[in-house]
Amino acid sequence: MSKKFLQTLLTVGIAAGFFGMGIKIVTPESSIWKGDGVGYSVGPITVTRPPHWACRDSDEKLIYFDGRQANMATEDQARTAKPEQVWCDKEQTILFAYLRKAYSLISSAVLTRSHPLSPVEVFQKGSPSVFVVEALDENGKTLVLGTAVAIARDFLITNCHVVENGSSLRVRRGKETWNGRLIQAVSTHDLCGLRPSGLTLQPVEVRPSSKLATGEHVYAIGSPEGLELTFSEGVISALRETDGVRMIQTSAPASPGSSGGGLFDTQGNLIGITTFQLKEGQSLNFALPGEWVSDVLARSSATAHSGLSDATLESAAWIDIGLEAVKKEDYDLAVHSFFKCVALKESDAYRAWFEISMIWRKADGLDVPSAFQAWFGSQTKSNLQEARTKAVSALERTIQLRPDYADAWLELARTYLAEQKDQQALDAAKEAARLDPGNRWSWVLLGGAYHRLNSYKEAIDAWQHALRTPVNDSSVPDASLLYEIGMAYSEEGNREDVLEIYTKLKAVDPKDAEDFFRKYVLPQPSEHPSKQRSQRDSDLLRILRNASTTDEIRLAAWVAFRAAVDDDDFKRRFDVIALPDDIKGELWDLKFGSRKPPTGTAICSTVDASGRRVFSECSN
Repeated sequence: MSKKFLQTLLTVGIAAGFFGMGIKIVTPESSIWKGDGVGYSVGPITVTRPPHWACRDSDEKLIYFDGRQANMATEDQARTAKPEQVWCDKEQTILFAYLRKAYSLISSAVLTRSHPLSPVEVFQKGSPSVFVVEALDENGKTLVLGTAVAIARDFLITNCHVVENGSSLRVRRGKETWNGRLIQAVSTHDLCGLRPSGLTLQPVEVRPSSKLATGEHVYAIGSPEGLELTFSEGVISALRETDGVRMIQTSAPASPGSSGGGLFDTQGNLIGITTFQLKEGQSLNFALPGEWVSDVLARSSATAHSGLSDATLESAAWIDIGLEAVKKEDYDLAVHSFFKCVALKESDAYRAWFEISMIWRKADGLDVPSAFQAWFGSQTKSNLQEARTKAVSALERTIQLRPDYADAWLELARTYLAEQKDQQALDAAKEAARLDPGNRWSWVLLGGAYHRLNSYKEAIDAWQHALRTPVNDSSVPDASLLYEIGMAYSEEGNREDVLEIYTKLKAVDPKDAEDFFRKYVLPQPSEHPSKQRSQRDSDLLRILRNASTTDEIRLAAWVAFRAAVDDDDFKRRFDVIALPDDIKGELWDLKFGSRKPPTGTAICSTVDASGRRVFSECSN
């Protein structure tokens, strides 16, 4: 007994039971799928949004049944309902809901006891929903062959790796072809959605992996090597847990070209999208689970309700593919995807230009990824200049399309600083700080540009502002900012503020504080380490830096050494400084050379038998 015959008996039986009550019994055939996305009439109303269920007679209402009760359908329900959830009626809809519920329960009870479909029936049910997909190059030649499955009346699903490298897409069945358009991408799951032009599809039902069991018979329908509607049989070999869902391992044979094809159960439900096979083993074929398919469809339905154009949807899909390609370090695909977005000239084209610039900015990194080096080349001077030029060009296009995009101004300032174009960097950093004053990096780069131009006061102001902004994971730490501020104070000759910064730095990062002390605290204001020093001062710094003591004692010794006017003064000053005797001896030799020290209270420097310098009071 066929399902159709059973359903007919059920419908006739229910209708006969209530005929005497005068209730009008209608079936889903009373409601029709209307529209082609251009415009059509439903009663007195002209609809221009995507197609949905509507009633043939203008005086009837479209009723939606959610499994418990029936009400007049909303616009969203009219677009997303399944055939068995809607019908048309003029009155008595609530009572009819109970009739429909009874019909559903009886139908389910009878039909679920029916036998599995034969392989022939599975193929007959699933094959009308399976198509060949071709990714074409700029000349219209086929680059990649794959398969796609209809999951809505205007929506095909396939693997992203089938379509992502194409300049255009084509859907094929036999000798008929239709243009395809990418409108959805969930690149993390390798699932992309296409809309074929001028083709109404027969969608399949989707079954989640949570309802599957190892050992179930399954059937694959695909297009290996372009041989469309190739049918194979197998079982679910295993259900592999991946990110909270179960990847389906099947013994149903699959070959290149089957990517994006359908894996069906014995009732003809889609349970997965065939995606890859392990070349090292036999019967190791895998399919993406049904819940991932349903997720793509749900996203598509949400965007359809938003009224966005196909071009806008395609543009967003290419950005999604490009971002995932960057994560996978596939820079050819990333650049290709972003330029596909740019070519569509939609509102998010600025984002594509920005992401292109960020690819080229990688060349300036301190730790360039090996995959990027393999793609781009080594960090030679000419390669770096080429990358910076391309980055600047992409950032300028970004700003042209969206002048208020602070991140673009920020990266432009960073790139100009790398090119040593300090005035351009300053202008860009000013705009970044104006647009996004809460971003610490904006102020850091602004201070850097001012510092390059020897505008120390402005640099200090910008870095002080940066200290007042919130810190996040990618921000410049407080210790680095304090170091830069102290350096600028030193270059200004502001000794008092240098010491104040040193005190603050010790509390934040003692290691940086020690380095700062050696470079900027020990020298006097007129002797910044970037300027020429006398040999004696250089030796003094070397001795004190290598001394095993504290920074405070080093500073006291520096001041005492510079201030001492004669032997007695040197002795008096160093008596109160806890330096090792051998260091005091080195400082004595540096200060007075081979000149014989005076008698009385003078100090003498000698070398003992072990070669150690001894520093003591001279005898008469």
